[in-house]
Amino acid sequence: MIVAGLIWGLFNVGFAMIFSFGPSLLAERGWSIAAAGSAISLVMWLSVISVPAGGYLADRFKRPLTLATAASLIVAGLLAWLPRSDAVITSSS
Repeated sequence: MIVAGLIWGLFNVGFAMIFSFGPSLLAERGWSIAAAGSAISLVMWLSVISVPAGGYLADRFKRPLTLATAASLIVAGLLAWLPRSDAVITSSS
């Protein structure tokens, strides 16, 4: 139980770093405070939707390891596909 609690606590600390330091990081890179807050808000809302949806799908299909592996491969592919840029959110224009 202690190890599980530590893992859960570290996960939450990592997640809290996004909304704690994300707007400051974006503002230091030249974003306005409003734009930085909006971008972090969008990330948080996507997390609120995608995390329970992933849990639901894993439970429904009864293959959580397959779903986690497929999702990890998709994210890895998307990260490799993104152009290298200093911008946090890259635009095509």
